[in-house]
Amino acid sequence: MRSRAFRRSAPFAFHLPGRFGRMPGAIASLIAKLATLPGRHLRWKIVLPYAFLALILGCAATYLATGVITSSLRERSDNQLVESARVSADTLARLERKHLETVRAIIFSDGVPAAIDARDSAQLGTLIEGTAANDEVQYLQVLDASGQRLKAIHLTTPKTVEYSDITDSDTPATWPPVQQAIATAPTGGGKATAIVETAGGPVLYTAGVVGSGGRVIGVVLIGTSLQKLVAEMKAESLADVTIFGDEQTPSATSFVQPSEAGSKEADLSPPPEAASAFDGGGAYREQRTIWGRDYNVLYAPLLIQGARIGTYSVALPADFIVEAQDAARWKMAILFGIAMLAVLAIGFYISRAITRPVDRLMSAAEQVSGGDFTARANIESQDEIGRLGASIDNMTDTLQGQYLGTLRALASAVANKDPVTLGHSVRVGQLAAMLGRHFQLDERTIAQLEMGGYLHDLGKIGIRDSVRLKLEALTPQQRNLLEHHPHLDLLASANEGTRVPLDSLRKPASYSAAFNEQGTIVARIVEAADLYDAVRLGDSQLGGFTSEQALTFLRTHVGAVISIGMLEALAAVVPAWEQRRASDPMLQRLLVETALDTK
Repeated sequence: MRSRAFRRSAPFAFHLPGRFGRMPGAIASLIAKLATLPGRHLRWKIVLPYAFLALILGCAATYLATGVITSSLRERSDNQLVESARVSADTLARLERKHLETVRAIIFSDGVPAAIDARDSAQLGTLIEGTAANDEVQYLQVLDASGQRLKAIHLTTPKTVEYSDITDSDTPATWPPVQQAIATAPTGGGKATAIVETAGGPVLYTAGVVGSGGRVIGVVLIGTSLQKLVAEMKAESLADVTIFGDEQTPSATSFVQPSEAGSKEADLSPPPEAASAFDGGGAYREQRTIWGRDYNVLYAPLLIQGARIGTYSVALPADFIVEAQDAARWKMAILFGIAMLAVLAIGFYISRAITRPVDRLMSAAEQVSGGDFTARANIESQDEIGRLGASIDNMTDTLQGQYLGTLRALASAVANKDPVTLGHSVRVGQLAAMLGRHFQLDERTIAQLEMGGYLHDLGKIGIRDSVRLKLEALTPQQRNLLEHHPHLDLLASANEGTRVPLDSLRKPASYSAAFNEQGTIVARIVEAADLYDAVRLGDSQLGGFTSEQALTFLRTHVGAVISIGMLEALAAVVPAWEQRRASDPMLQRLLVETALDTK
């Protein structure tokens, strides 16, 4: 239970019904309860700001770290993509140089120009097949000056390097590289490379003219299929390569062809934006899904000696970036989650170290305000809270001493009005406290026992002295009852119908609970101390005895006025009590005053 001052100390107002009114009832109620936590508990005021800050920092750090990792991976992917495009272009350039070297080797071979001029196909076959086999040429054709085939072979068995004649119906005279080579021969060129659509598929051909006596007598063509070329490009660049013809349609690709060639995912054509990028002398990059997998694709013009002969693209999987991003996000989230839990744990530990003494101070203050002057904070720290707790404990000690002093003074006021009961209330309070310690009761209950002993005869203040001291107006029986209350004779004179049954006064299992139906443990202990002191100090003819005689007398009335358990406890503490009476100056003074006043 919080004190009003503590509840008023909360400076936050979290009652926002308007904002939560549109939410579902359960969610709004939960949010409202969570929102009131900082106002109800000091530890939440300490922990929540740091938890909120840790959450913001954790989210921001996770976002930034994931962004940095992803950006780094994306940059690496882009660099690798550009490098793959460069390696693919270099592969094409090397192939074109190899074609030119083979063309030159055949043109300048002994007997080749003469065999071309003589249109001797058999002799040409004998002269060129050796060079073709050495260079692993895939396609080799020799044309005359009009573009008619003199000899055309292609590699049929790469492992054994076997060649066969080409028997298709293609017309090489119309092919771009043949026409360009013948057209540039007068100016000293005589060579050209281009992609040619043949009956066997697209082929990259390099053409070189054969001259004799200043005139063109033939053309030598060396070719490699685009499918073989893209395979070599993929092996070199470690990326999937696609080559597009003049119509921007795929001529060859290293991608595995799907079973449904007409599916949308089989469309490898470059987007329209790529043409604009090519016109500006650049390349175009995009991310697209190809056959169910994400790729980063770079489109670039396919150049031979600075001349564009087509377009090609290189593609690298983008899955690893997404996977790395997800993995990084989870790792960072777990890392910062653990860090946040550590912050919360430390915050709770620190807040608990701060609020636990505050709670003890608050509890002690509430108990004192409720009348329990035995409450103590018992804070042993040396900081400001510890000094505050020590000050409150000292203040409570002072209040308790003043309170008990007031009670003793009040009890003395009763005793001063009646010589018979002088010191009786103080002795009952002290003996009741000793009995409470014997029963191992808590300090709060012991304090209640002491105060109960002081106040048990307080009702005599309300009796006028004219009535109480005017003994001659009383009958002998009334005078006897008034002067010797609460002597045992009063209780023993009760008739059988007013006595308490023996079963109800047996020793209880626990003295911290209610003793029986007639009263609590506090009332019973005070009653036992009252009985003992009354019997102990009364007139010998009316029951005043020594300690042993008083105990013996009480044993004869067990079950009627005192329970067995209470009598056993009384017998256990009487020796210490009598010793204290003999040595305590305050009790000695009261005994002397009693002896003087009764004479």
